[in-house]
Amino acid sequence: MDSRTQERVEEWDSRPFNGGFDGLSDLADGDFSGAVSTAGTWLFMLNGRIVGVLDGDIEDFETASGTRYEAPHPSLPLLCTMEERGGEPRAKYYTNETPLREVDGTLQSGSFTGYIELSENVLSGDYYAVYYGGRRMAAAYIGNAERLHTGDDAFERAADEVGIYEVTDVEIDVVDVPGTADVEPDSEPESTTGSEAADRADSQDSTAADPSTAADSASDQTADSTTQSIDPIDVSSADPVDADDAAGSDPTEDVTVDDESTLSSEIDLTGEVTGITTTDESEAEAESATAGITD
Repeated sequence: MDSRTQERVEEWDSRPFNGGFDGLSDLADGDFSGAVSTAGTWLFMLNGRIVGVLDGDIEDFETASGTRYEAPHPSLPLLCTMEERGGEPRAKYYTNETPLREVDGTLQSGSFTGYIELSENVLSGDYYAVYYGGRRMAAAYIGNAERLHTGDDAFERAADEVGIYEVTDVEIDVVDVPGTADVEPDSEPESTTGSEAADRADSQDSTAADPSTAADSASDQTADSTTQSIDPIDVSSADPVDADDAAGSDPTEDVTVDDESTLSSEIDLTGEVTGITTTDESEAEAESATAGITD
């Protein structure tokens, strides 16, 4: 894992971890969001479900002991996983040509899974917007001390900044702790897209919020891990995939952009720094019109 990412994770509230898979099951039952490390292998959880295993395999935790780190905000374990896993850069934008809020709206409506990073030509800090099935949370590290800001506060700060930001599409495999998934041995796990996961959250959980409510909820998060909510992005509604089935095989629950045509029509996929300008009051033409950044 990248040393900078590891340093940030190790600043989270930490406690000893033991019990192997049983210990992970206890964390899952408590809807844990954070990281667990053992012998150089890192595991990240959101809402009690595993969203990434880095520098090793899930089997490394079978009888392991180590350290657990509880995230001060639920966006962080997902962001760490996405940054370390890497993804497909979709486009770069200059804020003065294409405001961050404009692209944010496109990504939310397109059920995007990935993240935005605003850090190039920005002196005040690093800003992130993290998406899962179109639902967005935000985090920012401000100043030399890297003070953490989250939720609406972080996003509004990012939206007011001037600089270049990059949109990266990332596939996330959401799995259960081995032995906890209710999947028949002979059945084949269903592949779920980001939009399907979001739709199921809306239909199955009456408390699931829309993106604007989700962002408001995220802004109320504090560093006190005993009072924080992790509702803004709910991966618990996705079909469970046992980690035993996921290990050593093709991803069984990749969550990606649901409609490539929708995003490609509004986001330049060339990877060059581009901008969108408005030539007409029509919303459809405003979304499709583009203009580049000149020297």
